Amino acid sequence: MAYLTVVDNVSAMLALSHANVASGVQTMGYYSPGDGGDGVYRMDLSDTTSPSDGVLVQVATDGTRYKLEPTNGVVNVRQGGARGNSNGTPGNGADDTARIQATVTAVGHGAMYVPAGIYRTTSVINVGAATKIYGDGYTVNRTGNQTAPNTIGSGSWFYFDHTGIGFYLTTTFAGGLFRGIATLRNQPLNLVAGWTPTANDFDFLQNPSTPEWSWEDVMVLNPTKGFSLASRPRLQNVRGQPFQIGVYVDQSTDTGRFESIHFWPYWADNAAVENYQMHNLALYQFLRADNHTLLNCFGIFACWGVRISNGATGTVSKLRITSCDFDSVGYAIIVETAANAATLQIDNVSVQGDLNNQTFGFGLYVQSSNCRVMASVFNAVYCHQGVVRCEGSGNHIQIGNIEGIDWDVAAAGFAGIDIASGNVCSVGTYYLTTKYNATTNYLTGPIQVYLGSSATTGTTDANGIINIPHGLRARPSVAHIEPVSDSAMVTIVTATSNTTVSVKFRQSGNAAPYVNTPIAFQVSYHNTI
Repeated sequence: MAYLTVVDNVSAMLALSHANVASGVQTMGYYSPGDGGDGVYRMDLSDTTSPSDGVLVQVATDGTRYKLEPTNGVVNVRQGGARGNSNGTPGNGADDTARIQATVTAVGHGAMYVPAGIYRTTSVINVGAATKIYGDGYTVNRTGNQTAPNTIGSGSWFYFDHTGIGFYLTTTFAGGLFRGIATLRNQPLNLVAGWTPTANDFDFLQNPSTPEWSWEDVMVLNPTKGFSLASRPRLQNVRGQPFQIGVYVDQSTDTGRFESIHFWPYWADNAAVENYQMHNLALYQFLRADNHTLLNCFGIFACWGVRISNGATGTVSKLRITSCDFDSVGYAIIVETAANAATLQIDNVSVQGDLNNQTFGFGLYVQSSNCRVMASVFNAVYCHQGVVRCEGSGNHIQIGNIEGIDWDVAAAGFAGIDIASGNVCSVGTYYLTTKYNATTNYLTGPIQVYLGSSATTGTTDANGIINIPHGLRARPSVAHIEPVSDSAMVTIVTATSNTTVSVKFRQSGNAAPYVNTPIAFQVSYHNTI
Protein backbone atom coordinates (compact mmCIF):
# COMPACT_ATOMS: atom_id res chain seq x y z
CA MET A 1 0.00 0.00 0.00
CA ALA A 2 1.39 3.38 -1.00
CA TYR A 3 -0.05 5.43 1.87
CA LEU A 4 -0.47 4.06 5.36
CA THR A 5 -1.69 5.74 8.49
CA VAL A 6 0.53 4.68 11.39
CA VAL A 7 -1.01 4.15 14.85
CA ASP A 8 0.15 2.56 18.09
CA ASN A 9 -2.33 -0.31 18.32
CA VAL A 10 -5.56 -1.89 17.11
CA SER A 11 -7.73 0.20 19.45
CA ALA A 12 -6.29 3.38 17.94
CA MET A 13 -7.04 2.09 14.43
CA LEU A 14 -10.64 1.35 15.33
CA ALA A 15 -11.09 4.90 16.61
CA LEU A 16 -10.03 6.44 13.27
CA SER A 17 -12.42 8.09 10.87
CA HIS A 18 -12.01 6.56 7.43
CA ALA A 19 -11.94 10.07 6.00
CA ASN A 20 -8.49 10.45 7.58
CA VAL A 21 -7.13 7.19 6.15
CA ALA A 22 -5.70 7.06 2.65
CA SER A 23 -5.73 3.32 1.90
CA GLY A 24 -4.70 1.42 4.99
CA VAL A 25 -3.22 1.39 8.45
CA GLN A 26 0.06 0.22 9.98
CA THR A 27 -0.28 -0.73 13.65
CA MET A 28 2.86 -0.83 15.79
CA GLY A 29 1.40 -3.54 18.03
CA TYR A 30 -1.88 -5.17 19.02
CA TYR A 31 -2.02 -3.60 22.49
CA SER A 32 1.11 -1.45 22.50
CA PRO A 33 4.07 -0.80 20.22
CA GLY A 34 6.58 -3.63 20.13
CA ASP A 35 4.32 -6.37 21.57
CA GLY A 36 4.71 -8.45 18.39
CA GLY A 37 1.15 -7.90 17.21
CA ASP A 38 1.93 -5.21 14.64
CA GLY A 39 0.40 -5.48 11.20
CA VAL A 40 -0.75 -3.83 8.01
CA TYR A 41 -4.51 -3.47 7.48
CA ARG A 42 -6.25 -2.67 4.22
CA MET A 43 -9.26 -0.37 4.44
CA ASP A 44 -12.23 -1.93 2.58
CA LEU A 45 -14.99 0.64 2.14
CA SER A 46 -16.92 -1.71 -0.19
CA ASP A 47 -17.58 -4.14 2.67
CA THR A 48 -20.30 -3.04 5.04
CA THR A 49 -21.44 -6.43 6.38
CA SER A 50 -18.48 -8.59 7.45
CA PRO A 51 -18.44 -9.06 11.23
CA SER A 52 -15.29 -8.50 13.23
CA ASP A 53 -13.36 -11.64 14.09
CA GLY A 54 -10.76 -9.69 16.04
CA VAL A 55 -8.02 -10.95 13.77
CA LEU A 56 -8.43 -10.73 9.99
CA VAL A 57 -11.37 -8.34 10.06
CA GLN A 58 -11.55 -5.40 12.46
CA VAL A 59 -14.62 -3.13 12.46
CA ALA A 60 -14.00 0.48 13.44
CA THR A 61 -16.32 2.67 15.47
CA ASP A 62 -17.53 4.34 12.27
CA GLY A 63 -18.23 0.92 10.67
CA THR A 64 -15.16 0.83 8.44
CA ARG A 65 -13.70 -2.66 7.84
CA TYR A 66 -9.95 -2.97 8.23
CA LYS A 67 -8.55 -6.26 6.93
CA LEU A 68 -5.20 -7.70 7.98
CA GLU A 69 -2.65 -8.35 5.25
CA PRO A 70 -0.75 -11.43 6.57
CA THR A 71 2.96 -11.58 5.80
CA ASN A 72 3.46 -14.35 3.23
CA GLY A 73 -0.04 -15.57 4.02
CA VAL A 74 0.84 -16.42 7.65
CA VAL A 75 -1.02 -14.88 10.59
CA ASN A 76 0.97 -14.22 13.75
CA VAL A 77 -1.01 -15.34 16.82
CA ARG A 78 -0.02 -12.04 18.45
CA GLN A 79 -1.84 -10.25 15.64
CA GLY A 80 -4.90 -11.95 17.09
CA GLY A 81 -4.18 -10.53 20.54
CA ALA A 82 -2.36 -13.42 22.26
CA ARG A 83 0.34 -12.15 24.61
CA GLY A 84 2.46 -15.23 25.44
CA ASN A 85 3.69 -13.62 28.65
CA SER A 86 3.22 -16.42 31.22
CA ASN A 87 6.09 -17.99 33.13
CA GLY A 88 4.40 -21.41 33.09
CA THR A 89 3.09 -21.42 36.66
CA PRO A 90 -0.62 -21.51 37.62
CA GLY A 91 -2.41 -18.21 37.10
CA ASN A 92 0.66 -16.36 35.86
CA GLY A 93 0.36 -14.20 32.73
CA ALA A 94 -2.52 -13.33 30.45
CA ASP A 95 -5.22 -15.88 29.70
CA ASP A 96 -4.67 -16.28 25.96
CA THR A 97 -7.46 -18.84 25.41
CA ALA A 98 -9.96 -16.55 23.69
CA ARG A 99 -7.36 -14.83 21.51
CA ILE A 100 -5.74 -18.10 20.38
CA GLN A 101 -9.17 -19.56 19.65
CA ALA A 102 -10.16 -16.48 17.66
CA THR A 103 -6.95 -16.63 15.63
CA VAL A 104 -7.22 -20.37 14.91
CA THR A 105 -10.84 -19.91 13.81
CA ALA A 106 -10.06 -16.89 11.63
CA VAL A 107 -7.08 -18.55 9.96
CA GLY A 108 -9.10 -21.63 8.96
CA HIS A 109 -7.14 -23.76 6.50
CA GLY A 110 -4.30 -21.24 6.50
CA ALA A 111 -1.18 -20.91 8.64
CA MET A 112 -0.71 -19.48 12.13
CA TYR A 113 2.72 -18.54 13.44
CA VAL A 114 3.40 -18.78 17.17
CA PRO A 115 6.49 -16.72 18.08
CA ALA A 116 8.54 -17.63 21.14
CA GLY A 117 6.66 -17.20 24.39
CA ILE A 118 4.53 -19.10 26.90
CA TYR A 119 0.86 -18.93 25.90
CA ARG A 120 -1.41 -19.75 28.83
CA THR A 121 -4.82 -21.29 28.16
CA THR A 122 -7.56 -22.16 30.62
CA SER A 123 -9.79 -24.31 28.41
CA VAL A 124 -9.65 -26.38 25.23
CA ILE A 125 -8.66 -24.88 21.87
CA ASN A 126 -10.95 -26.27 19.16
CA VAL A 127 -9.42 -26.57 15.70
CA GLY A 128 -12.17 -26.89 13.11
CA ALA A 129 -10.06 -26.59 9.97
CA ALA A 130 -6.82 -28.01 8.56
CA THR A 131 -4.77 -25.26 10.19
CA LYS A 132 -0.98 -25.20 10.00
CA ILE A 133 0.43 -24.08 13.36
CA TYR A 134 4.14 -23.22 13.38
CA GLY A 135 6.44 -22.20 16.22
CA ASP A 136 10.05 -21.37 16.95
CA GLY A 137 10.92 -24.73 18.47
CA TYR A 138 11.60 -25.33 22.16
CA THR A 139 14.33 -25.83 24.75
CA VAL A 140 14.27 -27.46 28.19
CA ASN A 141 16.70 -26.44 30.91
CA ARG A 142 18.03 -29.55 32.63
CA THR A 143 18.72 -28.66 36.24
CA GLY A 144 20.60 -31.84 37.13
CA ASN A 145 18.56 -31.93 40.33
CA GLN A 146 16.60 -35.17 40.64
CA THR A 147 14.42 -33.80 43.45
CA ALA A 148 12.84 -31.06 41.31
CA PRO A 149 11.55 -30.88 37.72
CA ASN A 150 13.52 -29.36 34.89
CA THR A 151 12.43 -25.93 33.75
CA ILE A 152 11.29 -24.83 30.33
CA GLY A 153 13.53 -22.63 28.26
CA SER A 154 12.95 -20.57 25.15
CA GLY A 155 10.64 -21.43 22.29
CA SER A 156 6.95 -21.57 21.50
CA TRP A 157 5.05 -23.07 24.44
CA PHE A 158 1.36 -23.72 24.99
CA TYR A 159 0.77 -23.86 28.73
CA PHE A 160 -2.48 -25.70 29.52
CA ASP A 161 -3.38 -24.18 32.88
CA HIS A 162 -6.37 -26.54 33.24
CA THR A 163 -7.09 -30.29 33.29
CA GLY A 164 -9.09 -30.62 30.07
CA ILE A 165 -8.12 -31.36 26.47
CA GLY A 166 -5.37 -29.11 25.12
CA PHE A 167 -6.17 -29.04 21.39
CA TYR A 168 -9.26 -30.76 20.02
CA LEU A 169 -9.13 -31.40 16.26
CA THR A 170 -12.59 -31.64 14.67
CA THR A 171 -12.20 -30.76 10.97
CA THR A 172 -13.14 -33.18 8.20
CA PHE A 173 -10.39 -31.74 5.96
CA ALA A 174 -6.93 -33.27 5.66
CA GLY A 175 -3.62 -31.50 5.99
CA GLY A 176 -3.47 -29.95 9.47
CA LEU A 177 -0.04 -29.53 11.05
CA PHE A 178 1.74 -28.68 14.31
CA ARG A 179 5.43 -27.92 13.93
CA GLY A 180 8.05 -26.49 16.25
CA ILE A 181 5.82 -26.09 19.32
CA ALA A 182 5.77 -27.51 22.86
CA THR A 183 3.14 -28.12 25.55
CA LEU A 184 3.31 -27.82 29.33
CA ARG A 185 0.96 -29.14 32.03
CA ASN A 186 0.51 -28.61 35.77
CA GLN A 187 1.88 -31.59 37.70
CA PRO A 188 2.68 -32.12 41.40
CA LEU A 189 6.10 -30.65 42.17
CA ASN A 190 6.75 -32.66 45.33
CA LEU A 191 8.64 -35.55 43.75
CA VAL A 192 8.53 -38.09 46.57
CA ALA A 193 7.48 -41.73 46.95
CA GLY A 194 3.85 -42.22 45.96
CA TRP A 195 3.96 -39.42 43.39
CA THR A 196 0.88 -39.43 41.12
CA PRO A 197 0.20 -37.12 38.15
CA THR A 198 -2.67 -34.70 37.88
CA ALA A 199 -5.73 -36.15 36.11
CA ASN A 200 -5.19 -34.13 32.93
CA ASP A 201 -6.84 -35.04 29.64
CA PHE A 202 -4.97 -35.46 26.34
CA ASP A 203 -2.75 -32.64 25.10
CA PHE A 204 -3.94 -33.42 21.56
CA LEU A 205 -7.18 -35.22 20.70
CA GLN A 206 -8.05 -36.03 17.09
CA ASN A 207 -11.71 -36.67 16.33
CA PRO A 208 -12.20 -39.91 14.32
CA SER A 209 -13.58 -37.87 11.41
CA THR A 210 -10.47 -35.68 11.28
CA PRO A 211 -7.97 -37.12 8.76
CA GLU A 212 -4.26 -36.66 8.16
CA TRP A 213 -2.91 -34.44 10.89
CA SER A 214 0.85 -34.21 11.34
CA TRP A 215 3.09 -33.36 14.27
CA GLU A 216 6.71 -32.47 13.50
CA ASP A 217 9.40 -31.37 15.98
CA VAL A 218 6.90 -31.23 18.84
CA MET A 219 7.54 -31.54 22.58
CA VAL A 220 4.88 -32.74 25.04
CA LEU A 221 6.93 -32.06 28.13
CA ASN A 222 4.90 -33.59 30.95
CA PRO A 223 1.46 -34.79 29.82
CA THR A 224 -0.60 -37.22 31.82
CA LYS A 225 -1.90 -38.29 28.40
CA GLY A 226 -0.12 -37.19 25.24
CA PHE A 227 -1.86 -37.92 21.94
CA SER A 228 -5.25 -39.49 21.15
CA LEU A 229 -5.21 -40.11 17.40
CA ALA A 230 -7.51 -41.48 14.73
CA SER A 231 -7.46 -41.30 10.93
CA ARG A 232 -4.07 -41.26 9.17
CA PRO A 233 -1.95 -39.52 11.83
CA ARG A 234 1.75 -38.79 11.38
CA LEU A 235 4.20 -38.04 14.18
CA GLN A 236 7.84 -37.29 13.43
CA ASN A 237 10.58 -36.17 15.82
CA VAL A 238 8.30 -35.94 18.84
CA ARG A 239 9.69 -35.73 22.38
CA GLY A 240 8.20 -35.89 25.85
CA GLN A 241 7.68 -37.58 29.21
CA PRO A 242 4.10 -38.89 29.39
CA PHE A 243 2.84 -40.52 32.59
CA GLN A 244 -0.18 -42.65 31.62
CA ILE A 245 -0.39 -42.68 27.79
CA GLY A 246 2.09 -41.50 25.22
CA VAL A 247 0.24 -42.24 21.97
CA TYR A 248 -3.26 -43.75 21.83
CA VAL A 249 -4.72 -44.80 18.46
CA ASP A 250 -8.24 -46.03 17.69
CA GLN A 251 -10.71 -45.94 14.78
CA SER A 252 -7.82 -45.45 12.38
CA THR A 253 -8.79 -47.47 9.33
CA ASP A 254 -5.94 -46.28 7.15
CA THR A 255 -2.20 -45.76 7.47
CA GLY A 256 -0.47 -44.07 10.39
CA ARG A 257 3.20 -43.18 10.66
CA PHE A 258 5.21 -42.71 13.88
CA GLU A 259 8.89 -42.01 13.36
CA SER A 260 11.75 -40.89 15.63
CA ILE A 261 9.66 -40.52 18.78
CA HIS A 262 11.66 -40.21 21.99
CA PHE A 263 9.90 -40.68 25.33
CA TRP A 264 12.43 -39.89 28.03
CA PRO A 265 12.52 -38.05 31.44
CA TYR A 266 12.66 -34.55 29.99
CA TRP A 267 10.55 -33.09 32.82
CA ALA A 268 11.83 -35.03 35.83
CA ASP A 269 14.56 -37.67 36.02
CA ASN A 270 13.27 -38.73 39.41
CA ALA A 271 12.87 -42.20 40.95
CA ALA A 272 9.33 -41.59 42.30
CA VAL A 273 8.08 -40.30 38.95
CA GLU A 274 9.76 -43.09 37.01
CA ASN A 275 8.38 -45.72 39.39
CA TYR A 276 4.87 -44.42 38.67
CA GLN A 277 5.54 -44.63 34.93
CA MET A 278 6.82 -48.20 35.17
CA HIS A 279 3.51 -49.33 36.68
CA ASN A 280 1.04 -47.12 34.78
CA LEU A 281 2.40 -45.84 31.46
CA ALA A 282 1.66 -47.24 28.00
CA LEU A 283 4.10 -45.63 25.59
CA TYR A 284 1.85 -46.66 22.67
CA GLN A 285 -1.62 -48.16 22.80
CA PHE A 286 -3.20 -49.35 19.57
CA LEU A 287 -6.82 -50.44 19.24
CA ARG A 288 -8.37 -50.34 15.72
CA ALA A 289 -5.37 -49.35 13.65
CA ASP A 290 -4.81 -50.52 10.07
CA ASN A 291 -1.38 -50.42 8.38
CA HIS A 292 0.44 -48.37 11.01
CA THR A 293 4.22 -48.15 11.33
CA LEU A 294 6.38 -47.46 14.38
CA LEU A 295 9.92 -46.67 13.22
CA ASN A 296 13.14 -45.64 14.99
CA CYS A 297 11.47 -44.93 18.32
CA PHE A 298 12.80 -45.05 21.88
CA GLY A 299 10.95 -45.18 25.18
CA ILE A 300 12.03 -45.64 28.78
CA PHE A 301 10.28 -46.24 32.12
CA ALA A 302 6.90 -47.75 31.24
CA CYS A 303 4.62 -50.62 32.11
CA TRP A 304 3.81 -51.29 28.44
CA GLY A 305 5.91 -50.47 25.37
CA VAL A 306 3.35 -51.31 22.67
CA ARG A 307 -0.02 -52.25 24.14
CA ILE A 308 -2.38 -53.80 21.58
CA SER A 309 -6.01 -53.78 22.71
CA ASN A 310 -9.44 -54.27 21.18
CA GLY A 311 -11.68 -51.31 20.35
CA ALA A 312 -15.32 -51.03 19.36
CA THR A 313 -14.42 -51.69 15.70
CA GLY A 314 -11.56 -54.16 16.13
CA THR A 315 -7.82 -54.23 16.75
CA VAL A 316 -4.58 -53.80 14.80
CA SER A 317 -4.02 -55.07 11.28
CA LYS A 318 -0.54 -55.14 9.75
CA LEU A 319 1.12 -53.12 12.50
CA ARG A 320 4.87 -52.78 11.86
CA ILE A 321 7.34 -52.15 14.70
CA THR A 322 10.81 -51.54 13.30
CA SER A 323 14.14 -50.44 14.81
CA CYS A 324 12.69 -49.57 18.21
CA ASP A 325 14.15 -49.74 21.71
CA PHE A 326 12.17 -50.12 24.95
CA ASP A 327 14.19 -49.68 28.14
CA SER A 328 12.99 -50.35 31.72
CA VAL A 329 9.67 -51.54 30.32
CA GLY A 330 7.64 -54.45 31.71
CA TYR A 331 5.56 -55.75 28.82
CA ALA A 332 7.51 -54.53 25.79
CA ILE A 333 4.95 -55.74 23.22
CA ILE A 334 1.66 -57.20 24.43
CA VAL A 335 -1.42 -58.36 22.51
CA GLU A 336 -4.17 -58.31 25.13
CA THR A 337 -6.83 -60.95 25.63
CA ALA A 338 -9.63 -59.39 23.57
CA ALA A 339 -7.41 -58.32 20.65
CA ASN A 340 -8.15 -61.46 18.61
CA ALA A 341 -6.91 -61.77 15.01
CA ALA A 342 -4.32 -59.00 15.40
CA THR A 343 -1.52 -59.05 12.82
CA LEU A 344 1.87 -57.45 13.37
CA GLN A 345 5.47 -57.53 12.21
CA ILE A 346 8.44 -56.88 14.51
CA ASP A 347 11.92 -56.22 13.17
CA ASN A 348 15.15 -55.13 14.86
CA VAL A 349 13.63 -54.45 18.28
CA SER A 350 15.46 -54.38 21.62
CA VAL A 351 13.74 -54.56 25.02
CA GLN A 352 15.01 -54.43 28.57
CA GLY A 353 13.18 -54.81 31.85
CA ASP A 354 13.95 -53.03 35.10
CA LEU A 355 15.52 -55.16 37.82
CA ASN A 356 14.72 -52.84 40.73
CA ASN A 357 11.19 -51.51 40.20
CA GLN A 358 9.27 -54.18 38.32
CA THR A 359 8.37 -57.80 39.11
CA PHE A 360 6.60 -58.58 35.85
CA GLY A 361 7.23 -58.54 32.14
CA PHE A 362 7.71 -60.36 28.84
CA GLY A 363 9.49 -59.24 25.71
CA LEU A 364 6.57 -60.40 23.55
CA TYR A 365 3.31 -61.49 25.19
CA VAL A 366 0.32 -62.73 23.15
CA GLN A 367 -2.77 -63.29 25.32
CA SER A 368 -5.39 -63.39 22.55
CA SER A 369 -6.27 -65.90 19.80
CA ASN A 370 -5.97 -66.25 16.03
CA CYS A 371 -3.18 -63.69 15.74
CA ARG A 372 -0.33 -63.58 13.24
CA VAL A 373 2.99 -62.31 14.57
CA MET A 374 6.25 -62.21 12.62
CA ALA A 375 9.40 -61.21 14.51
CA SER A 376 12.93 -60.90 13.15
CA VAL A 377 15.99 -59.72 15.09
CA PHE A 378 14.46 -59.47 18.54
CA ASN A 379 16.62 -58.92 21.62
CA ALA A 380 15.30 -59.10 25.19
CA VAL A 381 17.23 -58.60 28.43
CA TYR A 382 16.09 -58.76 32.07
CA CYS A 383 12.53 -59.89 31.38
CA HIS A 384 11.14 -60.65 34.83
CA GLN A 385 9.03 -63.51 33.46
CA GLY A 386 9.83 -64.82 29.97
CA VAL A 387 11.18 -63.64 26.65
CA VAL A 388 8.18 -64.77 24.56
CA ARG A 389 4.86 -66.12 25.82
CA CYS A 390 1.85 -67.11 23.72
CA GLU A 391 -1.50 -68.03 25.26
CA GLY A 392 -4.93 -68.31 23.61
CA SER A 393 -5.29 -70.58 20.59
CA GLY A 394 -4.94 -70.48 16.82
CA ASN A 395 -2.01 -68.08 16.96
CA HIS A 396 0.82 -68.30 14.44
CA ILE A 397 4.13 -66.94 15.75
CA GLN A 398 7.14 -66.78 13.44
CA ILE A 399 10.44 -65.76 15.01
CA GLY A 400 13.56 -65.32 12.89
CA ASN A 401 16.57 -64.34 15.00
CA ILE A 402 16.00 -63.96 18.74
CA GLU A 403 18.27 -63.39 21.72
CA GLY A 404 17.01 -63.62 25.29
CA ILE A 405 19.34 -62.97 28.21
CA ASP A 406 18.61 -63.25 31.94
CA TRP A 407 14.87 -63.80 32.04
CA ASP A 408 12.85 -65.39 34.89
CA VAL A 409 14.46 -62.99 37.33
CA ALA A 410 12.52 -64.33 40.33
CA ALA A 411 13.28 -67.96 39.38
CA ALA A 412 9.55 -68.70 39.16
CA GLY A 413 9.91 -71.29 36.41
CA PHE A 414 9.10 -69.24 33.29
CA ALA A 415 10.48 -70.65 30.04
CA GLY A 416 12.41 -68.48 27.62
CA ILE A 417 9.89 -69.11 24.84
CA ASP A 418 6.61 -70.57 26.09
CA ILE A 419 3.88 -71.47 23.57
CA ALA A 420 0.56 -72.86 24.78
CA SER A 421 -0.95 -75.88 23.02
CA GLY A 422 -3.28 -75.04 20.16
CA ASN A 423 -0.85 -72.51 18.71
CA VAL A 424 1.91 -72.76 16.11
CA CYS A 425 5.36 -71.24 16.58
CA SER A 426 8.42 -71.51 14.36
CA VAL A 427 11.82 -70.29 15.52
CA GLY A 428 14.93 -69.70 13.43
CA THR A 429 18.25 -68.81 15.04
CA TYR A 430 18.00 -68.33 18.79
CA TYR A 431 20.28 -67.70 21.75
CA LEU A 432 18.78 -68.03 25.23
CA THR A 433 20.61 -67.90 28.54
CA THR A 434 19.72 -66.86 32.07
CA LYS A 435 21.71 -66.66 35.31
CA TYR A 436 18.59 -66.50 37.47
CA ASN A 437 17.22 -70.03 37.03
CA ALA A 438 19.55 -72.81 35.96
CA THR A 439 16.73 -75.37 35.73
CA THR A 440 14.22 -73.41 33.65
CA ASN A 441 13.20 -74.59 30.19
CA TYR A 442 14.46 -72.59 27.28
CA LEU A 443 11.65 -73.66 24.91
CA THR A 444 8.28 -75.18 25.82
CA GLY A 445 5.18 -75.93 23.79
CA PRO A 446 4.56 -76.64 20.10
CA ILE A 447 7.63 -74.92 18.71
CA GLN A 448 9.23 -75.72 15.38
CA VAL A 449 12.92 -74.84 15.28
CA TYR A 450 14.24 -73.99 11.83
CA LEU A 451 17.06 -76.30 10.69
CA GLY A 452 17.72 -75.19 7.14
CA SER A 453 16.38 -74.97 3.61
CA SER A 454 17.45 -75.48 0.02
CA ALA A 455 16.26 -75.20 -3.56
CA THR A 456 16.65 -78.38 -5.53
CA THR A 457 15.27 -80.53 -8.35
CA GLY A 458 14.50 -84.20 -8.70
CA THR A 459 12.66 -86.75 -10.82
CA THR A 460 9.78 -88.76 -9.41
CA ASP A 461 9.80 -92.54 -9.52
CA ALA A 462 6.98 -94.84 -10.62
CA ASN A 463 5.03 -93.96 -7.47
CA GLY A 464 5.51 -90.19 -7.79
CA ILE A 465 8.13 -90.11 -5.00
CA ILE A 466 11.43 -88.24 -4.75
CA ASN A 467 13.91 -89.16 -2.01
CA ILE A 468 15.54 -85.84 -0.99
CA PRO A 469 18.92 -85.91 0.82
CA HIS A 470 18.65 -83.25 3.55
CA GLY A 471 22.27 -83.16 4.73
CA LEU A 472 21.27 -82.59 8.36
CA ARG A 473 22.84 -84.33 11.32
CA ALA A 474 19.50 -85.54 12.64
CA ARG A 475 16.08 -86.54 11.42
CA PRO A 476 13.88 -83.46 10.90
CA SER A 477 10.42 -83.72 12.43
CA VAL A 478 8.85 -81.33 9.88
CA ALA A 479 9.60 -80.74 6.19
CA HIS A 480 7.81 -78.08 4.14
CA ILE A 481 7.88 -78.65 0.36
CA GLU A 482 6.96 -75.86 -2.06
CA PRO A 483 6.97 -76.77 -5.80
CA VAL A 484 8.32 -74.00 -7.98
CA SER A 485 6.62 -74.78 -11.30
CA ASP A 486 3.11 -75.59 -10.12
CA SER A 487 1.82 -73.98 -6.92
CA ALA A 488 -1.31 -76.17 -7.07
CA MET A 489 0.74 -79.38 -6.97
CA VAL A 490 0.03 -81.48 -3.89
CA THR A 491 2.99 -82.72 -1.81
CA ILE A 492 2.92 -85.41 0.89
CA VAL A 493 5.89 -86.31 3.11
CA THR A 494 5.77 -90.10 3.26
CA ALA A 495 8.90 -90.82 5.31
CA THR A 496 11.88 -89.17 6.99
CA SER A 497 15.22 -90.54 8.13
CA ASN A 498 18.57 -89.28 9.35
CA THR A 499 19.64 -88.75 5.73
CA THR A 500 16.59 -88.30 3.49
CA VAL A 501 13.01 -87.08 3.27
CA SER A 502 10.64 -88.94 0.95
CA VAL A 503 8.02 -86.79 -0.73
CA LYS A 504 5.15 -87.82 -2.99
CA PHE A 505 4.02 -85.39 -5.66
CA ARG A 506 0.50 -85.75 -7.02
CA GLN A 507 -1.85 -83.77 -9.18
CA SER A 508 -4.33 -81.34 -7.65
CA GLY A 509 -7.97 -82.39 -7.94
CA ASN A 510 -7.20 -86.13 -7.97
CA ALA A 511 -4.84 -88.62 -6.42
CA ALA A 512 -2.84 -89.39 -9.59
CA PRO A 513 0.91 -89.13 -8.93
CA TYR A 514 3.41 -87.38 -11.16
CA VAL A 515 5.35 -90.36 -12.57
CA ASN A 516 8.93 -90.02 -13.88
CA THR A 517 8.55 -86.24 -13.86
CA PRO A 518 11.36 -83.72 -13.20
CA ILE A 519 10.23 -81.20 -10.55
CA ALA A 520 11.89 -78.10 -9.08
CA PHE A 521 11.01 -77.28 -5.49
CA GLN A 522 12.01 -75.45 -2.30
CA VAL A 523 12.32 -77.46 0.92
CA SER A 524 12.72 -76.25 4.51
CA TYR A 525 13.29 -78.36 7.63
CA HIS A 526 12.19 -77.89 11.23
CA ASN A 527 12.25 -79.79 14.48
CA THR A 528 9.29 -79.68 16.85
CA ILE A 529 10.13 -79.25 20.51
